[in-house]
Amino acid sequence: MNTPSKFTNEQREELIQRWKSSVKSKKQFADENGIKYMTFIDWVRKRQRKKSLETPSEQFIPLEIPTYNSFAELHVSGRKIIFHQPVSAEYLKIILR
Repeated sequence: MNTPSKFTNEQREELIQRWKSSVKSKKQFADENGIKYMTFIDWVRKRQRKKSLETPSEQFIPLEIPTYNSFAELHVSGRKIIFHQPVSAEYLKIILR
């Protein structure tokens, strides 16, 4: 393949797709297609960065924060202490001092 001095974006994309569907290494594919290896690496990296910027939501795992009902409420001297899980009697003794 004769290498033009510049490839269009479409040509770069087509070459990257051909490489991805092949079983060849980047080096082997670049050599066989008359592309400098580091140039091909640069194309692949730029494409990966572009794709990650276009679809950032795919990189995140949704976080679900459960709503907790209170386990118990303690009213002391006009203040309310809410417990969201069981606590030991020793802990209660400490906070009631």
